[in-house]
Amino acid sequence: MIKFFRKIRKKLLAEGKTANYVKYAIGEIVLVVIGILIALTVAEWNNARHDNKTEIRLLNELHKGISEDFDSINKRLESTNKCILKLIELDSLLKLDVPVANEHLYELFGNVYGLRYLNLNKAIYEDLKSTGFGIIKDDKLRSQIIKVFEDNYKYIDGFKQIEFLVNQVNRPYYLTNFVELKFQKYAKPKDFQTLWKDTYYKNIVNYRLTTLQINQQAYYPKTIHELKILLKLIEQYLK
Repeated sequence: MIKFFRKIRKKLLAEGKTANYVKYAIGEIVLVVIGILIALTVAEWNNARHDNKTEIRLLNELHKGISEDFDSINKRLESTNKCILKLIELDSLLKLDVPVANEHLYELFGNVYGLRYLNLNKAIYEDLKSTGFGIIKDDKLRSQIIKVFEDNYKYIDGFKQIEFLVNQVNRPYYLTNFVELKFQKYAKPKDFQTLWKDTYYKNIVNYRLTTLQINQQAYYPKTIHELKILLKLIEQYLK
């Protein structure tokens, strides 16, 4: 095609048709510019289509992961609330005179011991960050995604460190003063009466209760609320 245009230009120059040559040259430039614009438009259209597919894929994967987390957090909240009720019962009983040892108390003792935290699905969010948040075209949806992962998920991630700190206090005491240990379920004291009067153990129980109340029991419902909003936004956007 280029050789064809070159031959035409040479022919016009050879015949001395300068005015026609100039007009032809301008026309050729216009055609080249139009060709470039068409190529750019096609490239942009292909990129936009690719971005749309990437956006839909990421949102579908994000919806799946968030749905799983939503169920996990609800189950963890339910479990945490049950644990707190038992801790409140034990904390109250420890203020009374020494009772007769029984299996129910052993279950309450066991409820104090053990790690309670969640590992949430963050891989898709990291994928989204590497792709670029601009891939999500809806501003409200993009803002809610960032809020959930940068605020709620990071806060919940912090529970793991809190649980390990609590365990650093609880574990040595339980290993020294209890037998038949079963995480979160059962613990039989070596010396029941001494344990019941032990102020340090009473503080352990109260500390375990307080950390769960001010962290997990208080924050899981907030996260559940934000996840509901995000799931609804994704579903509406994908319709």
